[in-house]
Amino acid sequence: MRIKNIGIGFARLLVVVLMPFILLILPARVTMQPWIVPFQYSLPWMPPDQFGFSKDERLQLGNLGLKAVVGVEGVSILKKPRFADGSQVFNDREIQHLADVAVVIRWMWPLHTFLSILFITGIIALWLLNAELTLGKALSLGSKATLFIVGFILLFAIFAWDWAFTKFHQLFFTGDSYLFYIDDTLIRLYPVEFWITCTMMIGAAVVLLALMFWSIGRWLWRRADARLRLSP
Repeated sequence: MRIKNIGIGFARLLVVVLMPFILLILPARVTMQPWIVPFQYSLPWMPPDQFGFSKDERLQLGNLGLKAVVGVEGVSILKKPRFADGSQVFNDREIQHLADVAVVIRWMWPLHTFLSILFITGIIALWLLNAELTLGKALSLGSKATLFIVGFILLFAIFAWDWAFTKFHQLFFTGDSYLFYIDDTLIRLYPVEFWITCTMMIGAAVVLLALMFWSIGRWLWRRADARLRLSP
């Protein structure tokens, strides 16, 4: 019985602690796929490039930038595009920044996968150990923690975007490698409206996922509680 209780406690901890990280990163992984660039450029509030890129050029280069950070080819593919005068479309500073982004993704995605497996294992363990009440409470608590965190992030995204953007980049990158001139290619391809939309989409997806887990948790909680009341 003691070993069982320890197992239940550990599984509950996994579910509660890991849920916010898993639910926050999952939509980001879904967003960083080839569909996001054409979708973003189709939105009415996405401004055209004021320095001359056509929509087709932005689509091609925008997809190339995404491919450089999530694909197997790496950032070396960014050295190939050239302007009419022979200069690189992506300058060395931009390429270095995307290389830094790729490094973060190379450890973040596998970590997310590993922790997702632990999270699912915790849920299965609680179910197999007949700890339905504990599972319901864990899902509910993890969901509430997730909603609190995403609400905190969205408030900063809405009312203090520049500050939140800066702090986010300082968290993962050193120096000011993420700062660019307004006519740099990365700014032309991914303007601030691009990132605000991504943030809102990810935030909305996280909220929906958290509410789904909260609903499941509350249902399990109430069902288990009702069974306990009926048991002699």
